[in-house]
Amino acid sequence: MGLAVSAQEMILAARRLTGTETLDEANAFVSNAEALAVLNTELQELDDLIIENHDDAYNRGTYRFSVEPSISTYPLPFSAYKITSVDVTWSTGITRGAHRFMEAERNRFKDIRPAWSHLGRVFFRVLGDNIEFIPTPLSAVTIDVSYIPSFTPLVALTDTYQSQNGWHMAAVWGLAAAIYLKDDNEQGAAFCDAQKEKQKARVRALAASRVEGEPPRVQRVRTRWDEDDF
Repeated sequence: MGLAVSAQEMILAARRLTGTETLDEANAFVSNAEALAVLNTELQELDDLIIENHDDAYNRGTYRFSVEPSISTYPLPFSAYKITSVDVTWSTGITRGAHRFMEAERNRFKDIRPAWSHLGRVFFRVLGDNIEFIPTPLSAVTIDVSYIPSFTPLVALTDTYQSQNGWHMAAVWGLAAAIYLKDDNEQGAAFCDAQKEKQKARVRALAASRVEGEPPRVQRVRTRWDEDDF
């Protein structure tokens, strides 16, 4: 998916933009460690921008676990940034989608019948790093959580970031601005910030329409119980 761009390539690109490229790392105006720290901040911001504007999950993680009778709350993976779906699979092989409940609905669904059956409904909400189900589980069933993973910082110069059509340049221009600011060059920093905003505008415009032949459609939230999900 996309082009894998290494941290070293992005740092080198920022140095070229600011005229600080050097082969002597020991005497570099901005060390690799400094540049990598700023770059990770910029890439994290870019990730949030892509997630905010992308119709589908740009990256996807999955997590499977089993619920136990009488236990309603379970830990989520540390990397689970945003939950996209929760599926419940019974021993019969039947799978249904669980649905989010809000605080005002906390008592409404506690005693719903039939509870924890494919003929009934299952609801969840995310509490910090945990997921809570109502009604409380009555038996052991399998849960599959799909989520958007949080950004994983680049540690080594060889670590890579998956970039679509040059989107990583938003982070490169942000790093270039930081290099100029360290040199007290506010004019250069302002120019780089403006270029960064142009790249971010590209992401906003294009991220939402990557599946060009089939645009987003209205989601049905009220259906008959015998149709697909609840």
